[in-house]
Amino acid sequence: MPQRPHSTTAWKRVSILTLRAVGVLPLTREPILPTIIGGSARIGRSFPALPSLVWGASWSDRPAPGQGQGGRGPSARSRKGTCNGAKGNTMKRGTIGIVVLLLSLLAEGGFSGSEARPPRHPAQRIEEIPIDRTIVIESLQGPVELVVDAHGTPHIFATGLADAFAVQGYITASDRFFEIDLARSLSEGKLAEFVGSLLPGNTAALATALKLDREIRAMTTSPDGTSAIDGTLALLSPEERALLEAYARGVNEFLEDVRHGRNGAYLSEQYVEAPGFDPAEIPPYTPRQIVALSLLQARFTMVSIGTKLTFTEWFTKLSPALLHDVIRAEPADPTIVLPGFLDALSGGGALPSFSHRPGAWLASLPGVEVAIGAWARERRRFERTFPFLAGAGHSNNWAVSGERTARGFALVANDPHLTPIYPDWFYHVHLDTAYLTGGAGISAAGLAVPGAPGIAIGHNGKVAWSQTNIGYDLTDLYVEQVRRGRRGTPGRVLFQGKEVPIVRIEEVFRLGRGPKARAVTLPIEIVPHHGPIVPGTRRRGYALSARWPGLYPSTILRFYIELLSTTDVFDFSERLRRLEVGPYNWVFADTHGRIGYSGDGRIPDRPFARTFPPYLLLPGDGRAEWAGYLADDRIPRRIDPEVGYLTSSNNDVVGTTLDNDPTNEDLYLYYNRKIGFRGRRISDRIESRGGNLTFEEMGKMQADNVSLAGKRLLPFLFAAADRHPERVTSRMHEALDRLARWGYTTPTGVDAPWRDAPPTASEIAESVATSIFHAWLNRLIVKTFADEFEAAGLDLPGSGGEDGPQFEVKSLLFLLERPEESATGEAIFDDIGTEGVERPDDILLSALDEALSRLEQRFRSHEMSDWRWGKLHRIVFGLGAYGIDAPERFAPSLGPFPTPGGDFTVDVGNTWGLRTSFRHVHAPVARIVMEAEEGHFRTESVLCGGQTYKRGHAHASDLTVKWLRHERVPIPFTPEGVAGLAEYRYRFLPSGEETARGGSDFDGDNDGFTPLEGDCDDENPWVGPGQEEIPRNGIDEDCKP
Repeated sequence: MPQRPHSTTAWKRVSILTLRAVGVLPLTREPILPTIIGGSARIGRSFPALPSLVWGASWSDRPAPGQGQGGRGPSARSRKGTCNGAKGNTMKRGTIGIVVLLLSLLAEGGFSGSEARPPRHPAQRIEEIPIDRTIVIESLQGPVELVVDAHGTPHIFATGLADAFAVQGYITASDRFFEIDLARSLSEGKLAEFVGSLLPGNTAALATALKLDREIRAMTTSPDGTSAIDGTLALLSPEERALLEAYARGVNEFLEDVRHGRNGAYLSEQYVEAPGFDPAEIPPYTPRQIVALSLLQARFTMVSIGTKLTFTEWFTKLSPALLHDVIRAEPADPTIVLPGFLDALSGGGALPSFSHRPGAWLASLPGVEVAIGAWARERRRFERTFPFLAGAGHSNNWAVSGERTARGFALVANDPHLTPIYPDWFYHVHLDTAYLTGGAGISAAGLAVPGAPGIAIGHNGKVAWSQTNIGYDLTDLYVEQVRRGRRGTPGRVLFQGKEVPIVRIEEVFRLGRGPKARAVTLPIEIVPHHGPIVPGTRRRGYALSARWPGLYPSTILRFYIELLSTTDVFDFSERLRRLEVGPYNWVFADTHGRIGYSGDGRIPDRPFARTFPPYLLLPGDGRAEWAGYLADDRIPRRIDPEVGYLTSSNNDVVGTTLDNDPTNEDLYLYYNRKIGFRGRRISDRIESRGGNLTFEEMGKMQADNVSLAGKRLLPFLFAAADRHPERVTSRMHEALDRLARWGYTTPTGVDAPWRDAPPTASEIAESVATSIFHAWLNRLIVKTFADEFEAAGLDLPGSGGEDGPQFEVKSLLFLLERPEESATGEAIFDDIGTEGVERPDDILLSALDEALSRLEQRFRSHEMSDWRWGKLHRIVFGLGAYGIDAPERFAPSLGPFPTPGGDFTVDVGNTWGLRTSFRHVHAPVARIVMEAEEGHFRTESVLCGGQTYKRGHAHASDLTVKWLRHERVPIPFTPEGVAGLAEYRYRFLPSGEETARGGSDFDGDNDGFTPLEGDCDDENPWVGPGQEEIPRNGIDEDCKP
């Protein structure tokens, strides 16, 4: 692809746009460029290492490999503290941090293209690649070859799976140890240790971390008072445990290399810059922490505690008519994953609707309403601090059988939607135990979770697999009536007419690492027949206890080990039955062209669901107890559907919500799922291709940003304007004309350094219409529903979080498309705070008028052509999902970047709440496409950041531009393909097979290659060769030891 010129004029255009987009400058065209450009030029003269960031230097301006920059491996630093022995790099850390922060505000980066970094050592065979370093891991059974390709993906060739896992642990720790350390701390309830070690003195962060730790430990404590983590670990066979131990040893070998200064290993800046940090205080990685991580991830798949409390507030405070019309279980689109599944169930068929108000039993508990309100408010604050607890996962995956594809091979696509973080949730890796054994082992590649062995999303040589959040309602919250105990005892709860003692366990929480760290002891309380009491919920004689399948030991990790060797879709489906905790929508395909689906997992059997709906709080007195788990024939599964494809986008799996009553079928799975637009759009695009779908088209579908919400809602606005032309102002007329010509795509409409060309007039027009639609939709929602919710003392469902206004949009479509079925009629459109009576047309039109005023204010411009979606809809990748309130130096971020997509589009662009900021808060953090061809698996994938999390590294953020451009990079699967894309090669050996431990084959004059890990360019220490320059707000970019 030709390089795009980066002239001064082009930079000025991008810079001024960026300054306005981030709110530093007004969204107008004031002549302020000379001041900004002059200021940045002066900064460049003062700090000559930085002009290439501002002005977008071409590749020829940057040092070649071997002249100050390199790939992933260890870096060298001279004794004088300069990078690679270079002189003159004397900028102070604090000064650089300020300068970089300013520059990140002045420009979205001087991108000079998105060309791939060329392979440094392309070869025909693995053996032809020069060995750059030899590393010893004592526990290895034989030599292991590691080849890292030009995109930073490690390809691990071993003679056994344990050795492959050991090297996976080592190289993942080298790239992402900070992420592994953070994730394990979260998973085991030891975040306070982590925060206290790296952010000493940050009492606010420490207090918040301690609160989360207590809940995490409580939610993994079984009803008998034992640890579910330890119980799950005990269920592993000796062989399975040995594999976890191998991965952990690889991580720990990296830590040992850091402590002893071997193999150039070093930790990321978060550790180096922590006051008084001692690497000896980092605890070893353990198999227990891998189990804990798997259980934490399982919580992502569940309806959250906060959701249960919010639903209970709605059902106890809103009228039955409002509940019927607004809090609808029915999706806006009826597309489901497995049509016909319910019809095939024995004893299927809908039961009569509720004869009573759900949750009415709560009225019999004096004062419980006050407790519920307090619980809900506190929980919302908590889940906004730690968004991952809210469980708002979205994703798309689909598989197309070989009968429907152009080449006759099955295709699989997956794009997991999560809170955008940096570093990424996933990590590219390839494990191979076949090459060195003559084909006797396995080969698997794809997306791994840092800190866990294996491949979470990807393929082996026979089967490709993908997953999305299925959203089963797996957690029940019980209102326990607590009787105060005597002499310091924790008290008793009422159960089946008796008082049952609460079990109290004292847990020690350390507030840092090392021998001098303080410790506090806090209680965790258990209701023996249900589970842990949610910390902080004991009040007014009540408490909430929680029960979910993860409280009990499970074989969750067995499946993830076994999937690496699955042979076809039938084998894969059978092994999925071992996945007892953490269910997903699994969509998979094999090299025979077959496809399959499974929603396996432990799902509670709730015979009480018609009397006490599980989506609300339940009585803890024994009236709402599980009857085990759903029988096997109730678990959604399918192989080779007649339509030839399977797709899931967090929509209803089997159709239990389509009649707006989720409990009147033969099984209860959840109250509601997502709105249904993504599933519909993907299905329509597959159908439109007939039997000729290609690999490339699968990738294009991931970039689809058509707004079906716009298609469905806008006709009612147009009709209202036609009925009331006297109410349409000239400004509204222009907006209506733009919306009428809208093609419902949602592009940014703004120029950006990673684009091939500036936006066209058509794209700009689509972008402006997108801004107008989303602003109108938000005002329509507020004007229609806010008065009723405020009267009940409630927030609107879409007022916060990452889910978007799902309930409100479903309700609007129901009210406008099927008014005869409404329980509230037109009264819901009336503003109860005014004397007049508003009708639907009044609200539709006044919402547009108010939206236009807000857009004028937001953009500071009356010119609608200035209202580009990309100036509003921007994404930042950082550590916000983990709830860590830390300085930028500790938690560097990428962005903000303008992004396409909107609420409920396939290329998901969900925004936060119902505000005018339209910040992009939920995104596809990875995109992967796979073609299941025997012997020639084709895989392309991309992450939103890069493979490593070390500043100055060539692969720290080199994939971000690919992500922004909706491009992917190949993950070669054959040894020849890996060799052809090779960047460097490491050899790992068992202890005793090398004379000098940690010695390097390139010490000296070997092939002119300089040490790798974190290599820096003295002129621009945070850009690697072939890497687009990504702004990282507030990073100080000195070279690291």
